[in-house]
Amino acid sequence: EDEDDEDADDVEDEIDFDGFDEDSEVENEEDENSIKRGEDRRIVWGTQSSTKYTLPQFSSIEELQAHENITLELTGEAIERSLLFVSIEDVVREIMRLKGDDLAVLQVDKERQDFADFVIVVAGKSSRHLSAMAMEVSAFCNNKLNLEQGQVRVEGLRDEFWTVVHTGNICVHFMMPAARRYYNLEALWRPGGAIAEQRRLSREDV
Repeated sequence: EDEDDEDADDVEDEIDFDGFDEDSEVENEEDENSIKRGEDRRIVWGTQSSTKYTLPQFSSIEELQAHENITLELTGEAIERSLLFVSIEDVVREIMRLKGDDLAVLQVDKERQDFADFVIVVAGKSSRHLSAMAMEVSAFCNNKLNLEQGQVRVEGLRDEFWTVVHTGNICVHFMMPAARRYYNLEALWRPGGAIAEQRRLSREDV
């Protein structure tokens, strides 16, 4: 944890979100192979979308659903609201403020909500951008909940391709585009996804 805290301080000193507007060209096939080999490479990636937008307020789930830069998949179950957690709308708005791209917001199946109510997958433009977004979202949630000592978990600050924030009710995966394609978390966590199917088959085998 101490190492992650030191990395976070470095990121906060260096980060400038206005500098993440321009896409960089990379060889996608080569970069995906580097993930498979586990190579330690400092690569700046181009994101899948360069659409510009005005930061919305997001006062309801319907506004998330209507936004062109967000893919929202719901289970049809009622969304639990609690003063103990930051709302999905607030977290998505903060990610967009930080220039996160290609957001997928997935409501978790009821049988898997012991893990989280929502999973968000978002693309970043560099490893530094991933870490910076993760730390900013963590700080935002802690401040929103008036926590003197942060309780929002951040994992993978030293990882080149994937950083995770877990707020308690929302798990946010900040990923480089090639890592996102390779691991395909959307298929795993969307309503009725692969994990739910695996659990169903396990129950049938018992």
